[in-house]
Amino acid sequence: LRRKIAKSKGLTIEQLNKIDEAQTNYDKTSDKLVDDFQKELAKKDNFIIDGRLSALFIPNADLKVYLDADLNERAKRIFENKRPEESFLDIEETKRKILEREKSDSIRYKNIYGISDYKNKKYYDLILNTTNKTSKETLKIIEKYISKKQL
Repeated sequence: LRRKIAKSKGLTIEQLNKIDEAQTNYDKTSDKLVDDFQKELAKKDNFIIDGRLSALFIPNADLKVYLDADLNERAKRIFENKRPEESFLDIEETKRKILEREKSDSIRYKNIYGISDYKNKKYYDLILNTTNKTSKETLKIIEKYISKKQL
């Protein structure tokens, strides 16, 4: 959602994050648009959402999964995925951009919500390190968890 907002404003996600970091009025940040979207989505049934704060905005979700991977693997995946709005010269630049975005997210989440650790896993039902897993392997683990829990 934030990438879509950035694109609609002719910005990169990094530029949008920097603008929002500087905002003192939450109502003017793009975070509010994303938060409002998630709050509305939380009123519905049967959906999947991927978001850094979704577990907080949709607390009654049947299942909250935290997917993690080490920095090198995340950079490799992003670099190879070639998102049209993001291009990186190499894996090292990709890693730097990941860390910059995480720092920006931390600043915004601390300023807006008082959240000092948005990666806190206490809000999740299932925590998976996907560093050495394919997407199919990850899906199988989630499906197995769901079938055991009868969600």
